[in-house]
Amino acid sequence: MKRRYYIALTVVTLCLAASLAMAVNRGLFTKAAPQEEALPDIRPVEYTPEEMVAMQELLTVYGKIDSLRVFYAAGTISVIEPADSTQNMFAQFTYAQQEDSVYYRLGENRVLALPGLYLSVNDAVKKIFLSRNQKAPEAPFRMSQEKLLKLFREEGYHVEAIKGEGIKTIRLFLENHVFCKEYRLTFDDSYRIQEVYARFTNLKDPLNVNMDRIHSVKMTGWQTGNVPPGILSAGSMVQQQNGQMRPAAALAAYELVSAN
Repeated sequence: MKRRYYIALTVVTLCLAASLAMAVNRGLFTKAAPQEEALPDIRPVEYTPEEMVAMQELLTVYGKIDSLRVFYAAGTISVIEPADSTQNMFAQFTYAQQEDSVYYRLGENRVLALPGLYLSVNDAVKKIFLSRNQKAPEAPFRMSQEKLLKLFREEGYHVEAIKGEGIKTIRLFLENHVFCKEYRLTFDDSYRIQEVYARFTNLKDPLNVNMDRIHSVKMTGWQTGNVPPGILSAGSMVQQQNGQMRPAAALAAYELVSAN
């Protein structure tokens, strides 16, 4: 059973940290899994040479993302949940990382995590949450390309490459998979991600394609090696006055809540 959760976690990782934050905050991957005996009988697959080329390209993109320590990304995230339209979402996101410092913004929520300081701002309720101990969400696991390839094989995923003008899409698909039926990663010739798409199984109605949950991440900005000036500065959220933390001038109407 544990192995099956890795597929969902892998998809989240490849959707970048902004998508990960959204998934964790909205509880999209915390539903109870079906019993082991109810899972479909999935047989390992052996990829053809052509399929292996496509898989190696996917693993190359994954490896590049996994190794980034300084980068900036922006775009949109959409979630379509046929089973519960209140869970539908469309929002812009921004994500920046420089070593151990991370900033991300999704809709009305933004987080800045610096060594020794964690700030979370919610514009809807006009509150700033401050903590000295909390850390930014991290990718749920790190896995070598060899182990990741073995995992996809054992889960029975088929793979195909779809070529376009200057872009390529790698598609993994398996209609009877218990968690993720389809995953698509679109990137350009320099391995810059354009879009990430995932179609997740509805655990209460797993064979009904019309009930599958759709996640889509589209990139509008991407740069490596540097981040926009000031985006990792705590001064845009809080300022220290007379030895105490207070909301920054632009957030003067917000309540500051300190967790520790």
